[in-house]
Amino acid sequence: MPHLLKRRVSSKQKNARGTLAFTWRLERLLTEQNKNTFLSEYIQQNKKDISSIFCLIHSPKEFTDISFEGNKVSLIPITGEPRALNEISTGQRSALAISIFLSLNKKLSGGPDIILFDDPVTYVDDLNTLSFIDYLRELVLHPLLLFESLPCYPL
Repeated sequence: MPHLLKRRVSSKQKNARGTLAFTWRLERLLTEQNKNTFLSEYIQQNKKDISSIFCLIHSPKEFTDISFEGNKVSLIPITGEPRALNEISTGQRSALAISIFLSLNKKLSGGPDIILFDDPVTYVDDLNTLSFIDYLRELVLHPLLLFESLPCYPL
């Protein structure tokens, strides 16, 4: 019986150490980096992926870039004048949110093998729904396929 008790105590100690490490990392994240800083850095570091995915799942091809300035996400159209989230359609916002989510998912080295969406095309027109389904089909058929080589416009 003492051997079983030792194993249980050892297991509990490992769990406690893991919990403490997680708590320390979470506390550090919350105190050293706020949401806006994280989002700004993520968008700047992953613009190419986000823009590439967005261009594949959204038509017409009217946007050339994405920016995050002054705590606001904007899409840059061909005309060059940034358009804030409140200046684009709900379908465009959905496509942008999905693009950011899918780019985050691509960065996971040990992430789940499945992605669950809860009605991601609610406010999306038929053409863009088909584009999104095509993108997902390509992900399933060619999981290692890189879409970075398919930009809408040179950035």
